[in-house]
Amino acid sequence: MEIIESRGFQSETHYITTTDGYILTVHRIVNPYIKDRSTLKPILLQHGFQSSSKGWLINSAGALDARGVYSEPGREGQVGNALAFVLATHGYDVWLANMRGNVYSLNHTVFTSDDTDYWKFSIDEMIEYDFPALIDHILSATKHKTLSYIGHSQGTIMMFGLLASKLQYNNIIKPFIALSPVSFLGHSTTPLIYMTYFERLYRSYPTSLLHLGKVQQFYAQLCENYYMQGFCQKIFYAIMGFGAHHMDYVYSRIGSFLATIPSGSGTWAGTHLLQKLITKRPTKFDFGESGNIERYGQPVPPEYDLSAINSTNIALIYAANDWLNDIKDIAVLKGTLKVKLLDDYLVPDPTWNHMELMWARDVGKYVNTRIIDILDKFIHQAIYKN
Repeated sequence: MEIIESRGFQSETHYITTTDGYILTVHRIVNPYIKDRSTLKPILLQHGFQSSSKGWLINSAGALDARGVYSEPGREGQVGNALAFVLATHGYDVWLANMRGNVYSLNHTVFTSDDTDYWKFSIDEMIEYDFPALIDHILSATKHKTLSYIGHSQGTIMMFGLLASKLQYNNIIKPFIALSPVSFLGHSTTPLIYMTYFERLYRSYPTSLLHLGKVQQFYAQLCENYYMQGFCQKIFYAIMGFGAHHMDYVYSRIGSFLATIPSGSGTWAGTHLLQKLITKRPTKFDFGESGNIERYGQPVPPEYDLSAINSTNIALIYAANDWLNDIKDIAVLKGTLKVKLLDDYLVPDPTWNHMELMWARDVGKYVNTRIIDILDKFIHQAIYKN
């Protein structure tokens, strides 16, 4: 909230309870210079694994002027890098989600985050319970019938799963813009592959994953020190898979990034990602043979059938050098989808990696501009059809 308000916007915090008891925190950006908010189209932004709502806000300084227009230093008159603020001044009612189990969504109606039972969730529960609760709340609050959605990485896994398993949402999510659309991970080169050797161990212990608390605050503050910034920057690049020439500005903002990533999750959610690296398919969580028979009626977990998706309002934005989501796997996804895409955009710089799609120095130019174009064209076409 402090970040949002420091840019000249107002903020709201909404607490949304799922039917299985998890209390999700959603941050809403309010542009105080837009008086009639009823005409704004609601849009939900969903972060990826180990991130949070802050991830959409921190990659650039900026300010809202008296005309209600957001601009960033050095990018005046251009589309900014901080997507959430760009959208908030471009006719959108911006809602920022937080996955269950991250630093903003640790509450439950029965359990505390110290209870093992709290952490017995995977990506499946986010699809089954979190998304319906989030979508229903936003539509009720805004009195709209449809919702635009932008997800990054795991945020795309979740939406593909929702559209495949609950077909009614194909007529509600308009459009779905997928940044690094993850589904099939057969060619991934991410260092996370080495963590798959410990997948059974993580599966055996449902608990908190990378909630670092005061330790994270300490090293984030340490990296604000001028003499530590270069070292911290190199470590950050190595972990996140950045190219230094795309992220040179991180040097001055390294503390903000390190205070945001990781934002915490659970071991089962992390295990589910590792499982996808092993199976190379969009499968549901594996409970072991007996557990799978009990839950799914078969010895192996079923797949989300992405061929069942019937929405023609899906736009894919991806990078050629993505360490997690190889371009060959995106081709498999496109071959699996049986619908015409709203947009299919490969960032023209062949060196872009996974997180550049959110945080690169020129993300405003190469990604956010494209997103605005997609949204503008979609709304124009929707009005024309009506």
